[in-house]
Amino acid sequence: FLEVIFSEVKLLICGAGHIAVSLARFAREAGFGVTVLDDRSDFAHPSRFPGCEVIAEDFITALRKMPLDSSTYVVVITRGHEHDAQCLTEILPKVTAYVGLIGSRRRIGVVLESLGKKGIPAGRLNEVFTPIGLPIGAESPEEIALSITAELVCMKRRGVLTARALRAVLEGGK
Repeated sequence: FLEVIFSEVKLLICGAGHIAVSLARFAREAGFGVTVLDDRSDFAHPSRFPGCEVIAEDFITALRKMPLDSSTYVVVITRGHEHDAQCLTEILPKVTAYVGLIGSRRRIGVVLESLGKKGIPAGRLNEVFTPIGLPIGAESPEEIALSITAELVCMKRRGVLTARALRAVLEGGK
């Protein structure tokens, strides 16, 4: 007999704001095991994220203890670029399946530039999906969460090349 064991595909959401609530629900329904991390216990509360592991702890402290691997997808949607940079500083040296960062192009540029100055290799910074989610014209938190979930599913099922090609096609449609 042959027993095939699949490792669970995990999603770590750094930030527990409005987008995270819908993203956690959509991702769980799409087959991801979801962990939500935020340093605010009133946001990172199990009642807001049913069926998810919820961690209310300092980002740096929690991420240093967290086992991230090639089956872990990471979404950084914190409340500010300082927290984004803290999270990415801990995440990017590790191997992950996906890292995505939310924000305006200016905010993203500031964060990635600061990480480059801290010694994060340019190649790794270029792997970060920014702005996060498929460019479908999303505006509401639910639509943004849907666009992120669609990108995660594309990465999981079709791989990085297809996900980036799909982004390029959709961006060309502006």
